[in-house]
Amino acid sequence: MASKVYYVRTGAGDSTQTVSDKLGRLIDRSSVLSHIKKDDFTAIKMHFGDTGNTGHIRAEW
Repeated sequence: MASKVYYVRTGAGDSTQTVSDKLGRLIDRSSVLSHIKKDDFTAIKMHFGDTGNTGHIRAEW
C-alpha cells in the first residue's frame, strides 16, 4: 500500500504566519494526527528544499 503524501504550496514571499496557517489547515483537513494517541512513538518525514531555491522553508520551521 502506498503512503499518503500531504503537500502545502508556499512561496518565497510567504510570511511565517502564512506558512503556519497553511500547515495548520493541512493538519486539520487531513486528520493526519487522528491516528496518533498519547505516548505513541511516531515519525514525520519532512523535506524543506535546498537553501536559495523557492522550495526552501526558512529556519523558523
